[in-house]
Amino acid sequence: MGYCPLTSKHCTSDKVEIMSKDSKIFFSRPVRIHRTGLVFWGWYVVFSSFIALTLIYGARYSFGVFVKPMFAEYDWPMTVIFLAASIN
Repeated sequence: MGYCPLTSKHCTSDKVEIMSKDSKIFFSRPVRIHRTGLVFWGWYVVFSSFIALTLIYGARYSFGVFVKPMFAEYDWPMTVIFLAASIN
């Protein structure tokens, strides 16, 4: 017994019947979803998206850490440094 995504019901046979306007369509292949691992593959997508967004936002919002060293090394005014940050 498997879940049929086409009819949103549980399938008990090897054939899935779908009603169309003109005729009935039969699929001879069993429609079943097999899980091959312990963890559903969608959780890998969620985890990798979380890691990517964490790295991206961490790099984007860490500009404040570099302001004082840029100010000390280049002798640029703070307004120029923050103007460059705001344009980014």
